[in-house]
Amino acid sequence: MEKVTFLEETPGGSLQKAMDSILKDFRDQKIESIAVVWRRQSRPDESFDYKYVKEHFIWSRNSIFELQGLLQDLNFEISANQRVQHLIKRK
Repeated sequence: MEKVTFLEETPGGSLQKAMDSILKDFRDQKIESIAVVWRRQSRPDESFDYKYVKEHFIWSRNSIFELQGLLQDLNFEISANQRVQHLIKRK
């Protein structure tokens, strides 16, 4: 059975902690893939539900340097756009 871990962004730098955890698990070969699920917050005139806009998979077959680069790019994009974010580790 697939093990899925949700790492949710919250104020105070937990996204960076999540990324550090992913890199450690990647090095220890505990991760098969990572899914990054992009969501946007609802507008005031919409329901309070979140709407999924994009899902991007990062496979652990990538080198550690590629994975670090992808996570850094994601961190920059998340900061720039202030999007709600889930990082999902799959084993």
